[in-house]
Amino acid sequence: MNLKLFILIVIMKGSAIFAQDSTVYYRYIKFPEVTKIFYVQKKYGNNAIKEEGWVVRYKDAAKSNIFKIKDAPPEQEFVFKLGVWKGYFKNGMISYIDTAYIDSNSTGNIVSYFNKKGVLTEKYYNYTVKEVDYKNTSVPIFQAPYNNTMSSKDVGNISICVVYYVSGGIKSMCKFCDTKPCGIDQYFDEKGMLVKEVKH
Repeated sequence: MNLKLFILIVIMKGSAIFAQDSTVYYRYIKFPEVTKIFYVQKKYGNNAIKEEGWVVRYKDAAKSNIFKIKDAPPEQEFVFKLGVWKGYFKNGMISYIDTAYIDSNSTGNIVSYFNKKGVLTEKYYNYTVKEVDYKNTSVPIFQAPYNNTMSSKDVGNISICVVYYVSGGIKSMCKFCDTKPCGIDQYFDEKGMLVKEVKH
């Protein structure tokens, strides 16, 4: 192979990797607590990509605008995923997409799971909720297609799990408060009719 052509291919490949969600890099490299930010690609034994995305390493987490960790020692380093992470099956098809805190104003992330045919099977809406958000007890769940509303007891880490039929219709929706079932679980048939509710 021509040396110039080889160098060009290497440069183009590197640029393509960096271009993937590179706004994450430029946004967070300016943060004073950041010690390193880098793009990760994990691979299978056949060299196919298993998962990829941005990772940030930072200190002074108790005061950080990235992700605060209460009482964390100033010099202790933490590693955190940022931007859009993607996972793949060995055949190259997407297995999951995780929005992994796209920016410092995010209150959570959305994780979508797919089968090997590329069909969406599950979606998780994860939120970190503060008490200040609950002066109104009828605040709807942001973005999640959930019919229930939050209550003053929902302060903390809230997750909505939505499971889909192969046809694309919603099969079930369940809410978790700090990993424990809460609210009302809803189950639907393939025509979209509500067939069962379980209260927690």
